[in-house]
Amino acid sequence: MYSTNTNQWIIHVRRSIDEDDDPEIYGIDAISIFTAPKPRIQTRPQCYAPRLVAIGPYRYLSPELQMMQIHKTLVARRLRMKQAEGFKFQTLVDHLSGYERKIRSRYDRILAAIDGESLAWIVAVDSCFLLEFLTSRRDPDVVRDVMVMENQIPLFVLRETNEFLSKTGNDRIRLDEIAAAFCDEIAPIKSRTGVETGREADHLLDLLYGMMIPKWDTGGGEVGGGGGDEKTTSLHGIVLSSAKRLAFSRPVIFAAKLWLGFVCSFWGLVIVKRIGESIMGGGIVGREFPSASELPRSGIGFSVADCGIMGIRFDEAAKILYLPVITLDNNSEVIIRNLMAYESCVAGSGPRIFCGYVEFMSKIVVAGEDVKVLREQGIVVNDMRCGDEGVAKLWNEMIDDGGERSELTRLPFLDVVIRKVGECYDGSCRVGVGKLFATRGSRSRQSMIAMATVVVVVFVAVQGICSLLALARRKN
Repeated sequence: MYSTNTNQWIIHVRRSIDEDDDPEIYGIDAISIFTAPKPRIQTRPQCYAPRLVAIGPYRYLSPELQMMQIHKTLVARRLRMKQAEGFKFQTLVDHLSGYERKIRSRYDRILAAIDGESLAWIVAVDSCFLLEFLTSRRDPDVVRDVMVMENQIPLFVLRETNEFLSKTGNDRIRLDEIAAAFCDEIAPIKSRTGVETGREADHLLDLLYGMMIPKWDTGGGEVGGGGGDEKTTSLHGIVLSSAKRLAFSRPVIFAAKLWLGFVCSFWGLVIVKRIGESIMGGGIVGREFPSASELPRSGIGFSVADCGIMGIRFDEAAKILYLPVITLDNNSEVIIRNLMAYESCVAGSGPRIFCGYVEFMSKIVVAGEDVKVLREQGIVVNDMRCGDEGVAKLWNEMIDDGGERSELTRLPFLDVVIRKVGECYDGSCRVGVGKLFATRGSRSRQSMIAMATVVVVVFVAVQGICSLLALARRKN
C-alpha cells in the first residue's frame, strides 16, 4: 500500500511540474471539490460528513456507509441489464479511465491511495447511482448527503456516463435540465426570475451555488446593485477617516460654539450616537442592527425581493425592506453550511456574497418573535420540525461557524441597505426616545455609549471656548 501511495504521489507531482497543460483543466485552477475547512468541522462536524451514502473518493471506504455501497452496486447492475446483450460494466469503467487525470485534478487531495482503475470504478458506480437518484423519487437523507461539500463527483463524469450508456441501449436523460430542476427544488433561496439551466457547473453543490449567487468580477471591486449609493458609502468612510485625523486639530476649536448648540438638541444626541458607532466600526459587525421584530416599531415593513440575494434593498420612501424568500427544512442547516464552506474555498480574496447574506440574517433574526414577523410577511417558510425558536437558534449558531466575520463578508450593496435602514430606524422619534431611556441589556449599553460620546464632545467644546476666551484676554 505504501508503494502505491508513493507512486501515485510522484505521478501527480511530476505532471504538475513538468507538463505544460491548461491550468483550468489540469492545474490548481481546476480544483472544485474541497475538504471542509477545519474551523467549520470543529464546530459542527456532523454537517460536513455524509450519514448514509458516500459519493466520490473521499468517503467510499467509511465503514458506516457500506450498507449503501451495496445499494449503489445494485443500481449499477440494473443499468447494466438495460444495455444491449453482452454489455459489460467494465467497458464503462474503461471509458472513464481515460479521464483519470482530469478527474483527479478536480479534488484538492492527491488521492495517492487510489490507483487509476479504482478511481474509475468509484466514479462509474457513483455516477450511475446519481443518474437514477436524479430521475426518481428522492430520499431526504440522500438529498442531504449529495449536498455535502466533500461528497461530490465532477458533473462532467455524469455527462460522460449518461452519453456512454445512451449509446449502448439506455435512454439518454436530459441531465442538465434534471440537475437544475433538482437544485431549484432544494434551494433555500429561490429567484422569481427563473432557473439558469445553461450554466456549466463543476458538480451538484456548485450548480446549486451558481443558481443562487451570480458570478462576480473579482477585479471590479463592486458587487450587487446600488450604483451611486455604493460610492456614497465609500465617501462616507473617507469622511469618517478624515474626521478621526482632524478631531483634535486646531481648526476644530473654532467650531466649538456650533458644537455646543448641536449637541444640546435631541436630534444632535441621535446623530452623535451614530457617528460614534461608525467610528467604532461600521457595517454588520461594527454596529447593532435592529432585529426583524424591532423594525416595525419605527414603521419599517417587509416585502419579498424578486431577484434572490442580489435583490435585497431598502425603499426609503415606502420604508420597506425587501428580502428574498428562504425556505427552511430539516436539510437546510447542512445545505447552508456547506454552501458557506464552499464559497469560502472558491471565492479566494473575492467577496463572499452568501456568507454575507447569512451574517445579515443572523443580525435581524435573534429570537423566535423575529422569525414570526418574517414568516407572517412571507420571507421565511418554516418546514422544519421545530417552531420559530428553533429557526432563530439555527441562525444564531450559523454565524459562529468558522468565524466568518471579516471584510470579505462586508458587501457594498448590503452596507447601503444597513446604512439606510439604520438611518430610518434611528430617525424615528419614538425609537430615539426608547433608546435613550432603555434600561436593559445591550440597549442600555448603547444608550450609555451615546451619552458618553455627548459628554466627551461637550467637554472638548467647553475646553475650546475657554481657550478662545483666554486668547482674547491676552490680546486685550
